Amino acid sequence: MILKRMGPSPDPIQWRFVDSGFASAEKNMAFDGALFNSFIDGDSQSVFRIYGWKPKAVSTGFSQDIDSVTDREKCAADGVDVVKRMTGGGALFHSGEISYSLVMPSEPFKAMTAEETYAKTTAFLICFYKSLGLEASYWGAGASPKNIDASGFCLAGREKYDIVINGKKIGGNAQKRRRGVIFQHGSIALDSSFRDGGKYIRAASPEALNESVSLSELGVELSFDEAKEKLRESFEETYGVTFRESPPSAERLPGWLNKKVNVRSLTPMKKLLAGKHLRTICEESLCPNISECFSKGRATFMILGDACTRGCLFCGVKKMKPLPPDESESASVAGASSALALRHVVVTSPTRDDLADGGASFFAKTVRALKKIPAKPGIELLIPDFGGDEESVLKVVSSCPDIIGHNMETVRGLYGIRKGADYDRSLDVLKRIAASGVRAKSGFMLGLGEKEDEVLELIKDIRRSGAVYLSIGQYLMPSKGAYPVKRYVPPEEFEYYKKAAYGEGFEHVESAPYARSSYMAENYS
Repeated sequence: MILKRMGPSPDPIQWRFVDSGFASAEKNMAFDGALFNSFIDGDSQSVFRIYGWKPKAVSTGFSQDIDSVTDREKCAADGVDVVKRMTGGGALFHSGEISYSLVMPSEPFKAMTAEETYAKTTAFLICFYKSLGLEASYWGAGASPKNIDASGFCLAGREKYDIVINGKKIGGNAQKRRRGVIFQHGSIALDSSFRDGGKYIRAASPEALNESVSLSELGVELSFDEAKEKLRESFEETYGVTFRESPPSAERLPGWLNKKVNVRSLTPMKKLLAGKHLRTICEESLCPNISECFSKGRATFMILGDACTRGCLFCGVKKMKPLPPDESESASVAGASSALALRHVVVTSPTRDDLADGGASFFAKTVRALKKIPAKPGIELLIPDFGGDEESVLKVVSSCPDIIGHNMETVRGLYGIRKGADYDRSLDVLKRIAASGVRAKSGFMLGLGEKEDEVLELIKDIRRSGAVYLSIGQYLMPSKGAYPVKRYVPPEEFEYYKKAAYGEGFEHVESAPYARSSYMAENYS
């Protein structure tokens, strides 16, 4: 992911570069849809995205019937995904290729014909081939009118914007326009595996395949990464864009992570909390949403002190020897909740392995105090794993809050960053909560180095535990010595995982860069 400045042509457009790497067909289509819709919803930054397909896939035009066009049984047997695109055209077989997407405003092109627009928006591809020593051109207005559009490479005569080398097609491009936005995508065949499309696409035309070609068949061998770099360089050269590599760091955040903390908005809440000797996880974990929540009279109370006995590498709560619990804390939480007229109260704690029950009795005591408030606010707890002690979990459950959350935090393969925690133990905590009849909730972070298949498996594991609520947010380093951010995940990916979570049956999901387990907590109940 990177940055942005648009130069001479097409102009004036601000650009963001997204390297999605290899992804499933479903994710690629969801990503494109989210990019298009986010631009329509007001995101002013255009996107140049490069991606690959893994596993292989067949995509059909939006007006095609998938079952009529594809051999679904053969696709399933060979592990080939099948999806529908949001653009038209015929069926495509995606294997051994590199693909791109562009999302941009249509305003700079409004005075141009369709031919002029395509010539402008695909000029970087001509530049790309030229850099490889290949003379490429457009199929052209004189293309054959034959309607051969059921193959891996659509050769319908109307597709005069396809790119050819030595009279053979090497890549297609398609556009979708709506509400002042242009979405364009296309692909380049790196090797000859596209010819296998005839196995999966019904009535695939041998003629169409014979009139197509790949880079390897032209004597140019490029890996996906090599092609990606050359495409990016060609885009920069053609349009005067400078994409600067932006390694994750607190000093150089991407544009979608621009939330600022308004110190003045914190004062009233801080005074109230200090007067009752209370702490919040908002302050202790350095939450980026603190200004928004405090200004609206929302806070997540942290009982049992401000010191943790574990010290996870990603957490802002300090590790040190904790003080003895404050017996009056539950009454103070209830008093502050009443004073703030909270409709939904969230209570959490640091991990207290030094206490016999991990602090479970204090959670239960706090719930009982909150239930005495006349306004009867919703009560949500965010609990540690209590070392896997079943009695401690049951002690909390028996107090009957409305929601009990326990965060999985990350995928199984990265659990080493959770000091003293165990993936299956945390799932067991969620199972016990759900089995009790209390609504179970969990959350995790992206940007720690997780892979797509690991995230999807984590979502499934959480849902299988019985949890019905889920939050997904971007990991941000709470301090310089914390676990490093591996990647800043764009909003489109959060939308993709949100869709996946709803597909698994979750009742409510908050998935966005700034989403946190207790952020907008009242929306869950």
